[in-house]
Amino acid sequence: MSERTKNNEESNETSEDHISALPDDLLLDVLSLLTADEAVQTCVLARRWRDLWRYLPSLSFVVEKPSAEAPTFRSTEHFNEFVNRLIALREPLPLVDCEIDLYQTDTSEFNNDETFPYPYLNQWIEYALTCQAQFLRVIVDDRIDQKFLLNVPLVSRHLMTLHLNNVDLLCSMDFSSCTPVLEDLEVSSCDIHARTVSSRSLKHLYIVNCHFSIGYRTLFSTPSLNSLHLAYFDGMIPLTESMPLLERAFVRLEFSSDHRYCINFAVEDCGDQSRVGCFGYPNQSVLLNGLSNAINLVLIAGPEEYIFRSDLASCCVFGKLKSLVLNEWVAIIDLDTLASVLQHSPIHERLTLRLEDSGHLVRAIGPEENYGPREQPFACTHLKVVNIECEQADEKVRKILKLLSSCGILAEQISIKKIYGFWLDRFSFETLPE
Repeated sequence: MSERTKNNEESNETSEDHISALPDDLLLDVLSLLTADEAVQTCVLARRWRDLWRYLPSLSFVVEKPSAEAPTFRSTEHFNEFVNRLIALREPLPLVDCEIDLYQTDTSEFNNDETFPYPYLNQWIEYALTCQAQFLRVIVDDRIDQKFLLNVPLVSRHLMTLHLNNVDLLCSMDFSSCTPVLEDLEVSSCDIHARTVSSRSLKHLYIVNCHFSIGYRTLFSTPSLNSLHLAYFDGMIPLTESMPLLERAFVRLEFSSDHRYCINFAVEDCGDQSRVGCFGYPNQSVLLNGLSNAINLVLIAGPEEYIFRSDLASCCVFGKLKSLVLNEWVAIIDLDTLASVLQHSPIHERLTLRLEDSGHLVRAIGPEENYGPREQPFACTHLKVVNIECEQADEKVRKILKLLSSCGILAEQISIKKIYGFWLDRFSFETLPE
């Protein structure tokens, strides 16, 4: 035996595998940073690693995007087989979190298969809930033509965070059985059929690009909510119950069906308070009463949306409101709506008016006596800062300035900033100060 070979063997015998020497809990934490298929592949590293993946506290099932250079899975069938096999072999232990992120593996331009390519997804979700997952995230790529129908009861007393993307929610959204731990619910690009979104423990609700029913209003019964983000949805505008702990809310109405499905064919609120009218809740607020405890509030609406204006007629008071962002809906007919907002915000400190198109403001420029609201003047004693962002400071903007002046707002408290090529897509929670 040569001296070099002998030295190499001695070196191998004395060398240590420091990673394998780590305790199981730490190794499992490391494996949890990998996708499930990557974690399983570590079984070939050494005898110590052979069965570790069976005890994973976190599972991440991810199908690579079609653009991936070297995809792990040859097809959706290959992926389905892998997930089912892993679930069958994994030890029956609780899960901390489970992520399922699905793309269409068929990269052909046209996919004629009418069947959803991941037929076991409901079973995988049920498995995660059965294993007491605390965090569950299900993402279905919108390039998959077939809609996934979620019909598994979302019932778990361990689930803290639930994120759903691009699914058809046939299941109930009554999360009473998830009390007291469910705090974070994010739903995007989903069809929501539930009549009620209910949870006494939920603190953060994020609903974007979703489809609500056009036959009824979905009720939000979330009394512990701290933050709400509701935007880019169609169907009937949801009905909100009281949220006494609400701190931050962002609501954008632009594509709702309320104005399109009025049986009286009115573009705005037709005034019909009957069950079949465009409002349908006589003397009851749809949104704003539920948001009236917010400290920071963003209310954005297209010119044809009337619910905010209808809600203000219920005389809700924003008793905790400090910061408010509005766009031109607040002055689309006259200045009474803006005056009502100011009058019902007794400790309001900061107002931002973002006026994308001043052409929508105050449709008819009347004589001087029509510049202000019909009610008697009032003072906004707590309002410190008013920011007006517009493309053009024209006569219609000056009408707003006159109203503010009549409320005791000094010129030095008002800032006017011209914005060119302004887009409402900028609106988000980022517009709200901490």
